Amino acid sequence: MKNKRMAVLLAMTVTALSLGAFAACGGGDDGPITTGELVKDENGNVVFENVEIVCNTVVSGSDKDAFEQIVQQFNIEHRGEITVHTESIGDGTFENSVPQKINNNSNAPDLIMAHQKVLKSFANNNLLQPFDEAMELSGIEIDLSNYAQGLARYSSLGEEGSLYAVPVDAQSMIVYYDKEKLEELGGELPQTRAELLELCRKAKEKYGSGFWPIAWATGNEYFARYVFPTAILQNGGELFNPQTLYAEWTEGENADSFRNAISSLRELIYDKGYAQYGRESVLTELLNGNCLFYLTLSWSNSEHLSGYADAKGINVSEVTDYLGATSISGWFATDPAEAEANVIYGDSHFFAMSRTVKDINRKAAILEFIRYFTQNAQIGTQWAKAGHVSASKIISESEEYQSDPIVSNYFSRFYPDLDEFRCMELTPAFKEVQNNLISLFVATVSNPSSTQDAIQAEIKRSQDEVNVMVDFVK
Repeated sequence: MKNKRMAVLLAMTVTALSLGAFAACGGGDDGPITTGELVKDENGNVVFENVEIVCNTVVSGSDKDAFEQIVQQFNIEHRGEITVHTESIGDGTFENSVPQKINNNSNAPDLIMAHQKVLKSFANNNLLQPFDEAMELSGIEIDLSNYAQGLARYSSLGEEGSLYAVPVDAQSMIVYYDKEKLEELGGELPQTRAELLELCRKAKEKYGSGFWPIAWATGNEYFARYVFPTAILQNGGELFNPQTLYAEWTEGENADSFRNAISSLRELIYDKGYAQYGRESVLTELLNGNCLFYLTLSWSNSEHLSGYADAKGINVSEVTDYLGATSISGWFATDPAEAEANVIYGDSHFFAMSRTVKDINRKAAILEFIRYFTQNAQIGTQWAKAGHVSASKIISESEEYQSDPIVSNYFSRFYPDLDEFRCMELTPAFKEVQNNLISLFVATVSNPSSTQDAIQAEIKRSQDEVNVMVDFVK
């Protein structure tokens, strides 16, 4: 980057007057404003000079350190050119505090790293601007064909022909398995629900009543946030109608999907006794060899591998001899021929640009950082090891990413195909959908004696709660 300053600079001046051609991309009285000028070298690359950008990120947990290390690495490599400042804001407050900053233009971020589900609401409230104009002027291109289409399809936020959000990654519940026990049970991982049930039956029969074929922490909110929607989608359901935004949980085939999803979980817990319910932590089952499958959160991967190594007195590099990885694809689909049987539901971080950004140099610097984060194999590998499998094909198809032992042995197996990964879809009522799915899960799965009539009543009640909010936001 430094040699750009040494190159013969071409005075490629982009003035405010020349930006009129891009008014359709957000100009005019009601749209974002672009000011300033760009300078490019003889190769057409933007020359950055002490540009500072502020990024508000929802990354605030155990993966925060990894994110900040990547940002620091970018800042070192772009010293004197671009500096990224970050502020981490928790998931519970992000969707309220960040819009307030942008609306008031007070400490507003330039760049947003948010979960996909919040961005439709941000766009509807005119808090974002598309990247198209900045890409055209800077020549810094983000080509969505280089990203997993299962996630890239959300990038327009419903504004066809515009790029509002760039997918970064995917994260959901992950599955470890005990390699020795699987080998003792025949060595084949289940590909369908029927195969899962049969394997669990053999495990229970072989290892006795103190053994749990599946250890999962259903007392953790993320279980309801990720596994329950996965079960609904695998049975062909929709979380809401993408055209009307209304929840249709009691109608037609969708009603069957919801009932089958609930039954699939209850069968594993109550009817078969293959899994527990209501536990906050089941790590002891894994460490003590009392389970075949262990479900946990992807961003806890490093902690779990280290914890397992410490408990067994081995090096982390040796854990792969004992713990394998698989996915929950097909686990809940009562019909293996269902088109969505292998879908996995979760969250995905996306980058978006605040409406408040005006200077074209800052807009170009944002694109440069996004390109660095989502197209650099080393960075993508670092971020995957922190719990977030890359949405970028440039990264996921690279030799560095594929050969990394953590990525290849775990993350590539947790999420074998991101085109079968699903997020919330686009709705400003995402919070109401998510919260009522969680309450429906608790109401229908926590009580083993719930009747079908009681379950149906809870589905109806939760559906109606969602639709009250849809009426309000529409």
